[in-house]
Amino acid sequence: MPELTVFLKERMLGKFPITKTEMLIGRDATNDIPIDNTGVSRYHARVIYQDQRYYCMDEFSSNGTYVNGMQIKEHPLEDGDVIQIAKYHIAFSLADTTPHAVGNMAPQLSSATESTTLFSLNEMNQLLTEEKQAEATGLHSRMAGFEHEQSELEKQQKQKGGSKGKTFLITFIAFIVFVAAFLFIFQYLTPK
Repeated sequence: MPELTVFLKERMLGKFPITKTEMLIGRDATNDIPIDNTGVSRYHARVIYQDQRYYCMDEFSSNGTYVNGMQIKEHPLEDGDVIQIAKYHIAFSLADTTPHAVGNMAPQLSSATESTTLFSLNEMNQLLTEEKQAEATGLHSRMAGFEHEQSELEKQQKQKGGSKGKTFLITFIAFIVFVAAFLFIFQYLTPK
């Protein structure tokens, strides 16, 4: 039976036998293959069986759908093809076995993952939660770096702002002196 096997990095997240003519893939929980990740659109792609062939179709996703590294709108699938959606690789197999060599597009399987590994929905959600936490940690460190850069820029602006303040003060004093001189001259030059 044909199946879709979902990988994240080197982990196989699950196998999904193709039991109907249309399999939906996306972030929404109602999809046949739900992938809860911000890089995945709600209804990202579908795999359909039509005219004795399987096809992968992009569902106008934000980040695109790729088959074997090429962005597609609609693409016929062959045994061993790899669909990429965000960071996830989905191996298409016509047989009921996990492909061991799907090229550079999918992670190489270690001996620990050569046998079939099935995850329950709870285990899959746990793996996705771990991935989100790792992303959040990376985001947190990037934000800390950004905040450091921002504080450095603010220090530089304060230093520059001090010289701007001095320039403004000198200009203001010069203006006051000019106005005072004008009033003094105007007062003595006007007839009484």
